[in-house]
Amino acid sequence: MSDSESTKETSQQSQEATGGESKQSGGFVPPKSQEEFDRIIQERVARAKASAADEVRKSYEGFKSAEEFKQLQDKYDTAAAELGNEYRKSAAAEAGLPLSMADRLQGESREEWFNDAKSIAEQFAGLASAGSEKSEEQQQSGGSSPRSNPREQRGQTGGNPGADMDISVDDVLKNVNRF
Repeated sequence: MSDSESTKETSQQSQEATGGESKQSGGFVPPKSQEEFDRIIQERVARAKASAADEVRKSYEGFKSAEEFKQLQDKYDTAAAELGNEYRKSAAAEAGLPLSMADRLQGESREEWFNDAKSIAEQFAGLASAGSEKSEEQQQSGGSSPRSNPREQRGQTGGNPGADMDISVDDVLKNVNRF
């Protein structure tokens, strides 16, 4: 074998390794068969895929994984719930409600919880004042509530219904507490 034949053979091997391009001549040498062409294309596609995968990996460096994100989301949700409970308790205390009522407050913000707490406190104040008015009326009329002292209401009969009763329906209705 001569030097020129071995140089041609080495050149062909070099062309195959570089995808059909000859570095010595600087020009393109077309593939000689379809199989060679397919092999060259597959090599280039594989290199392009690897390069694209490396670029994607580099672009996502420093980002959180889905699992890390889920853990952070859980921590955030827990902290937000605790803060919401503290705001509810604060709103209940400012409105004069017992802290046990804080969980019942409705709303999405501190302001809404405070307004709801004020509304509930006003309703309780209205019920308390209505109850005190009724007891004042009963004290002024000299009557007592049928629930306050049941023995006085029974009389001498010992609780025997129908015995020695002079009570009308109107008397019963006067003594019934209405809400």
